[in-house]
Amino acid sequence: MKEILLRYIRMENSGTESYFDADEIIELLDHFEDTSDFKHYEKVLDLGKKLHPNNIEIKIRLCKLLIHKKEY
Repeated sequence: MKEILLRYIRMENSGTESYFDADEIIELLDHFEDTSDFKHYEKVLDLGKKLHPNNIEIKIRLCKLLIHKKEY
């Protein structure tokens, strides 16, 4: 997880976009959800939707975010 998080942080700091497979996106989402960092959670979710638009787990995470934001 640490390596994936470091890649994400480097991507954020450089302003470039990196590729993450769907499982890596889910790991990042788990991390940011556990730390209640929903700013980065949304960014990772947007990246996940862009890279893997048909992934069911990422769609479920979008639903969870909308519930968290009370956007029913």
